[in-house]
Amino acid sequence: MISMRRATALLAFAALLCPAAALAQGSAFSLRFYGHGTGQIDRVEIPLDAPARPVDVGAGDFTVEFWMKAADAENGAGNCVPGNDGWINGNVVVDRDVYGAGDFGDFGIALFDDGLGFGASDSSSGGGLCGATDVADGNWHHVAATRNATTGELRLFVDGNLDGASSGPSGDLSYRDGRGGAAANDPFLVLGAEKHDAGPSYPSYSGFLDELRVSTNLRYTAPFSPPAAVFSSDAHTAALYHFDEGPAGPCTGAVLDSSGAAGGPSDGACEYGGSAPAGPLYSTDTPALGGPLCPNGDLDPGEQCDDDNLVDGDGCDSNCTTTACGNGIATSGEDCDDGNATPADGCENDCTRSPYALLGGKRLLVRDRGGDPTRRKLVFLSRDPALASPAAGSSGDPTSGGARLTLARGLAESDAIELPAAGWRGLGNPAGSNGWRYADPRRLNGPCKAARLRAGLLRVACTGEQIDFSLDETAQSALTVTFESGASGPRLCTLFGGIVSRDSQATMGVVGVFQAREAPAPMSCALP
Repeated sequence: MISMRRATALLAFAALLCPAAALAQGSAFSLRFYGHGTGQIDRVEIPLDAPARPVDVGAGDFTVEFWMKAADAENGAGNCVPGNDGWINGNVVVDRDVYGAGDFGDFGIALFDDGLGFGASDSSSGGGLCGATDVADGNWHHVAATRNATTGELRLFVDGNLDGASSGPSGDLSYRDGRGGAAANDPFLVLGAEKHDAGPSYPSYSGFLDELRVSTNLRYTAPFSPPAAVFSSDAHTAALYHFDEGPAGPCTGAVLDSSGAAGGPSDGACEYGGSAPAGPLYSTDTPALGGPLCPNGDLDPGEQCDDDNLVDGDGCDSNCTTTACGNGIATSGEDCDDGNATPADGCENDCTRSPYALLGGKRLLVRDRGGDPTRRKLVFLSRDPALASPAAGSSGDPTSGGARLTLARGLAESDAIELPAAGWRGLGNPAGSNGWRYADPRRLNGPCKAARLRAGLLRVACTGEQIDFSLDETAQSALTVTFESGASGPRLCTLFGGIVSRDSQATMGVVGVFQAREAPAPMSCALP
């Protein structure tokens, strides 16, 4: 599957091959909000009722997805608190709230200092979740929120990775047709602001928004590659907003729904205003998306081929480029394919993996109790000055591709441990400039509770039965640790076999320990 950064590189690659037919950006404009949040300004209002419109989802399953770009300094709602209606205290991006308890339900998505919040509630119960990905880092991010009407489960995906999940109310959460006695602003889906102007505890959103699609199904149920093209409509699309009405400057008119859904369109309107800068504005700052024509069986501008299918390795790959090393899709015979010719970035320009970077290790602790895998423990630390921190958006960015730590006894025994992308967060401003942090204190996504990766430092701590490595040999003698971040980033390798202070066997009821320190960089890595 192709990632967003790879898609961007491929568009540039196609333009170099065929400059006369280079791809134009699929999205002409985005909307820029400034978070004024008072007096019903600086927002988009989309009517839900009188007459009822297809955008009023919630009676069944739904997905709300969009692209966003924001900065921490312009928002600052504090940290997310999960639970009933917890999202309403964030910088509100999508507001389908109702005033008071309501008689069906409501939902919304908001930005917090530590990630996004997504929640839903009805008149008697509610639920919400907090994401762990810093999306206010000045970069474009794809966001998708899904709700299962049968189970009530809420899920949040950021850049194709599962960022959070929670229980929520089941049943009908739609805005009831003909609902009377409600606040004047209730029968709207509002973008970029808290719809009721209820005060500073419910702040509005400052940032960019583009390509909003509302669907009547669970469009995503597992991690996926972020869309590489502007959204297109299908049988499940209830509303689709490209925000391409333009021109660049103040948005003062209609925002058009291009879904073609029966009973539509669900057109909205910009409510422009606020002290300078006023919002919303049409901006030419947009996510790097191509047109929606791949694959359609026709050779459209910017495409090398189009065989009308999404099968990779059949001569024409799913991104409409000819199957070959360098097109961003790894196929048979390729170890990797990151779509660029940058050496030593994890994937070489001949589509083979880059050699391991050989690093010294500061400390390794492995514990195992015979018959009780819940007592297993792994702590690894390297402080090698040669250790580099991957750049945001690179093939080593752990927020898009996660990370993997492997513990091995030569080639005889090994355990590859995943640290999923949802647990990683970029540090510094912009995010990733001061390294990366992983947090999963309840070990919901694997055995590792915490990790830190920055220039000159790598530390990982894991515990529990999800560590599939035992100390049941008389002695280990030496253990190898490798670490790889991102989709195909540089691989790091350390060998602990010099100063070993403890090397004991785990037998039934007895704790075995391997403890080593100050390991020099090895001459080679024992793992392929």
